[in-house]
Amino acid sequence: VRLPMSPRQDFLAAITNPNIAYLLMMLGTLGLIFEFTHPGIGFPGIAGLICLLLALYAFQALPVSYAAVSLILLGLVLLVAEIKVTSYGLLAIGGVVSLTLGSLMLFESPDPNLRVSLHVVLPAVGTLAAIILFVVQRALRAQATPVATGAQGLLGEIGVASTDLGPEGTVFVHGELWNATAARPIPQGENVRVIRVDGLHLLVDRPTEPG
Repeated sequence: VRLPMSPRQDFLAAITNPNIAYLLMMLGTLGLIFEFTHPGIGFPGIAGLICLLLALYAFQALPVSYAAVSLILLGLVLLVAEIKVTSYGLLAIGGVVSLTLGSLMLFESPDPNLRVSLHVVLPAVGTLAAIILFVVQRALRAQATPVATGAQGLLGEIGVASTDLGPEGTVFVHGELWNATAARPIPQGENVRVIRVDGLHLLVDRPTEPG
C-alpha cells in the first residue's frame, strides 16, 4: 500500500537532502556576513539565521564530519582575512581550497546520495567566495572613508576669511559663512584652516606652510 507523505514530511525530506542542507548552510553564512558588514538592514541577518537553523536541523539527520565543518569555517576566515592582510591572493586561494575540501568531506557516508554533489560544491564555493570578498571589501572601504558631513566634515577644511579675524570674525568654509575665532590675527581674504568645531562656531588658523 502506497502512503503519500504529508506536506510536513515533504518539507523535512527536502531540507534533509545533503545538497539542500549544504546550500542552506552557505546561504545562512552569507546572510550573516552581509548583516555584520552592513548593520541596520535586518533582512539578510534574519534570513541567514533561518537558513542556518534549518541547516542545523538537517545536520541532525545526516552523518556530519566536524573536521569538514572546521575546514569550512577556516575557509571563511581566510577569505575575510584576505581583505585586511596583503597576501597577494594566497589567503583567498587557501580559503577556496579549504571551503572546497570541507564541502566535499561534510557528510561521511559510502552512499553517494548522502554526500554533497561536486556540481553543487564548485558553483557554491566560487559564488560564496566572490560575494564575501566583494561585500567585505566594500564594507571596509566605506568604514575607511573620511566623514564628509557635519562637524567632523569641517575639520581640516580650507576656507577664506570674509572679515578681518582679530580674533573674532566670519569665514567662508564649505560653501557657508561661519562665525569664527582665529588663533592669531588673520586679515580679510587670507586662507584659513578649520582646526576645531564648537557647535556653530569655528576655531581657525592659517594653513600649515608646505615644507
